[in-house]
Amino acid sequence: MIGLGELSLWMALLMAVWGAALSAAGGVLSRDDLIASAERGLVAATGFSAISVAGLSWALVSRDFALQYVAMHTSERVPVAYRISAMWADRAGSLLLWTLVLGLCSAVALRATRGDRVARIARGTSAVARTPGSRIATLLGGALAISLALSAVALNPFAGLNPIPANGRGLDPQLQDWTRILDMPLLMLGCGAALVSLALCLAVSWDGGFTAAQTRAARAWPVVAFCALAAGIGFRLAWAYTHRGAVPIAAFSQVPSGTVLAALLALLMAGIALGAGPRRPIGVYLATAGVVTLVA
Repeated sequence: MIGLGELSLWMALLMAVWGAALSAAGGVLSRDDLIASAERGLVAATGFSAISVAGLSWALVSRDFALQYVAMHTSERVPVAYRISAMWADRAGSLLLWTLVLGLCSAVALRATRGDRVARIARGTSAVARTPGSRIATLLGGALAISLALSAVALNPFAGLNPIPANGRGLDPQLQDWTRILDMPLLMLGCGAALVSLALCLAVSWDGGFTAAQTRAARAWPVVAFCALAAGIGFRLAWAYTHRGAVPIAAFSQVPSGTVLAALLALLMAGIALGAGPRRPIGVYLATAGVVTLVA
C-alpha cells in the first residue's frame, strides 16, 4: 500500500501536467476534444492523489516506522485518531493532503463548466471561444501540478529510514487535541475554494460575461471558502486559547497568515464575480494578482 501511494503521487503529477498542458493547447487551438481530455486528466490526478493520501494514512495507522514521516510524528502510544491527524502535523503531509483537497475542488468546478460547454456544443456554437472552461482547467491544473511537484520532489512524505527504528518519536502533545483534527482540513478546503473562485473570476473576466451557471458558481465558491475558513480559524483559536492560554487577539498569531489572505482574496473575487461585466480589465488584473499571490 505504501509503495502504491508513492507511485500514485508521481502518477498524479503526470496527470496534472497533462491536464494543464492540454487545456492550454485546447484553448489556443479551439479543440474541444483536448479540453475534454484535460478535464479527465485532472480528475485522474485527483484520484491518484486520493490513493497517495490513503497510502500515507495507512502507514500512519499501521505505524510503519520504515517511513521517516511516520517515525517522526507517531509512535506505538499515539491513539488512532491522532495518528490519522498526524497527516497534517508537518509540511510534507499537509502538502500531500492539500493536493487532494485542491484536486477535489477543481473536479467539482470543472464539472460545472463542462455542462455549459456540452450545451453549447449541442447548439452548434463554439464552446472554446465562448466559455472559460479551458482557462479554468489551465489555472487549476497548473496550481495542482505545482503542488504535486513540490510534494513529490521537495517534500516527499514517503522517504524511508534505514535502519528502521523500533518505535517512533511520537506526536507533539499539543497537537493531540480534537480541534487540530478538524482545523487544518477546513483551512485547506477554504483555501481551495478561494483558489477556484479566483480561477473562475479570472477566466470569465478575460473571456467576458457570466452565464447563469457561472454566476451561480461564482456566488457559491466564495461562500464555501468563507464558511470553511471561518470554521477552521475558529477551531485554531480555540486550540490556542486552551493550550497556550492566549487571549483571543493574541491567539490570532497561531492562525496561518495565508488563510487570512485567502479569505480577503475570496471576498475580493466575490465582489468581482457579482459585479463583473464583459471584459473588465480591472477584473482580469485583480484576479491575476490574486491567483499568483494565493498559489505563492
